[in-house]
Amino acid sequence: ALMKNGMGEKDVQSVSMTPESVPAAMASGGIPIGVTYEPSLSQIVAMDGGKKFHVVFSSKDAPGLITDVLVYNKSYIQKHPAEVKATIEAYLEGLAYMKSHPEETDAIIGKAMGISAKDVKDQMSGVFNIPLDGMVKSFTKSTSTTSFYGSGPVIGKVLMGKKQITAVPPIENTFDASFVMALNKK
Repeated sequence: ALMKNGMGEKDVQSVSMTPESVPAAMASGGIPIGVTYEPSLSQIVAMDGGKKFHVVFSSKDAPGLITDVLVYNKSYIQKHPAEVKATIEAYLEGLAYMKSHPEETDAIIGKAMGISAKDVKDQMSGVFNIPLDGMVKSFTKSTSTTSFYGSGPVIGKVLMGKKQITAVPPIENTFDASFVMALNKK
């Protein structure tokens, strides 16, 4: 968001806190802007009847640059490929269930989170759960940031600038696309 607006980290003062702490910090006036995700995002936007805060930058503004990923140790993948495959399949089955039973899904998620099904529905409108074809795009060579080949160098540049890494690794060395590609062939 900063780079897109010609700014850098020197232009802001970072305050370290958990994403769940952001709504209270903003409500109290402790911070004027925050970085967080659902359900905290909906809490913030709803403050003062939705008049106090609004979203200035979202992952929708930078597709692929903020990505939730499933991470396994390489040795675990080698020793337990069936479990890795089953986890991805279970995710896809859950996603299909969410699409075919939205009201029931909202109630189940709401119960687990301690919020209403309506709140779940509202919050889920801002959530993107990647389907199999999107996963395939993530692992397909492209300059688009929806591909790890496109987003990896961008993220690498940011991490290098923050001195969190000393070199950007070849992106293909950072993932195993074989499970997704095999599921796509079914």
